[in-house]
Amino acid sequence: EAFPDAQVVDVAGFSFGGRVALAAASSLSMQIKIRKLHLTGVSAERDAYARLIIANWKDALRNSNGSLVPFAWSSLMSTYSPGFLAKNEERVQSWVNLICEGNKVDGILALLDQTHPEDEDDEWHPVAMAT
Repeated sequence: EAFPDAQVVDVAGFSFGGRVALAAASSLSMQIKIRKLHLTGVSAERDAYARLIIANWKDALRNSNGSLVPFAWSSLMSTYSPGFLAKNEERVQSWVNLICEGNKVDGILALLDQTHPEDEDDEWHPVAMAT
């Protein structure tokens, strides 16, 4: 449905976007032909620190009362280095605003739940999707 006229597509993604691209390619493979799948920065497993970040994001979303602001700040602070944030400090608030304007709590939570399962047997786990 997303690609009504497409017969062959290339799919690319980096980090969280790589997980989304992998999930999209996995679910779209029956409808369209994936010519190339380019993924980078997508780990099959996460260490304790990364698992805690994801848990923090999910908690911020589930307890948000509909606001994406806590998630937006948390995701930016845990995604970018202190040096990058310091260099771009005057732009961070506008990034928070863009995250909040362009997304919905339920949508981001659904993406996180689908693309970050802990169970390797889950159909959406990167190991399962890659096989």
